[in-house]
Amino acid sequence: MSKDAVAALDRQDNLLRIEEHLIARARLFYLLGFFPERLSASQMAAVGDRVHGAASFEEAQHKVIQFLNKQLGKLKNKAQRTGKKTSWLREPSGAVGETSLGNTLIHWIQEEKYLDEAHRYQESIRLVALWRFWATVHGLYRSRRVFGRDMPWWKEGL
Repeated sequence: MSKDAVAALDRQDNLLRIEEHLIARARLFYLLGFFPERLSASQMAAVGDRVHGAASFEEAQHKVIQFLNKQLGKLKNKAQRTGKKTSWLREPSGAVGETSLGNTLIHWIQEEKYLDEAHRYQESIRLVALWRFWATVHGLYRSRRVFGRDMPWWKEGL
């Protein structure tokens, strides 16, 4: 086998390990409460639009954080009037130290918590990794929304 073929197999193996890690992290993240019962389809899609419409990781990060901060501000005002936390303002399930689903998402994107240490800040994959992570989270969300339950396989390996 040629050196080029070995290098190609190594790259493919590395991509598969990254994808496997992203799926595991997306499942963990989803369990924090990113469910249809807590967030609307339009809210989840709005994040996806900002992630997938960006030309760089920094642009995606900026757009999502700007959107969520604006949403959190509106929701805080509404909560003061009604006494009820809704949407991005709801507390995550089992997350210690996180104040809301919106802040949790901001934290995960800022810290790139969906990537492992070996690939975090690796410029060539940052945006694609965020795309894949959010696509998986949103896929889990949509499945539960359509079928009324989680995908049978999604708890495997947790």
